[in-house]
Amino acid sequence: MKKKNAELKPEKFSAKVDFDKLVFPLVLRPWKIGDSFKPLGMEGSKKISDFFIQHKLNRFEKDAVPILVNANDEVIWIVGMRLDNRYKVTENTKKVLTLVYK
Repeated sequence: MKKKNAELKPEKFSAKVDFDKLVFPLVLRPWKIGDSFKPLGMEGSKKISDFFIQHKLNRFEKDAVPILVNANDEVIWIVGMRLDNRYKVTENTKKVLTLVYK
């Protein structure tokens, strides 16, 4: 059974981040072996490959998930899945950038 476009949740493909913590230019790329991030809502860091395994993604699905990174190659967002904790909006945030993936 095919998934219909109507089933896609738009909020999964948007994220709000702390603008002042970003290092430009931002780059959207596929994941690389060794990539890690600090998942929002968790302590410590996690390899993206382990994150994908936990979410039961197969090889083809892993390759289809875009990764948003800073100019310093630090992961900001696994698009549609999880934001990096370092870029979350807090009470100290002065400027918010809303990211939307279409």
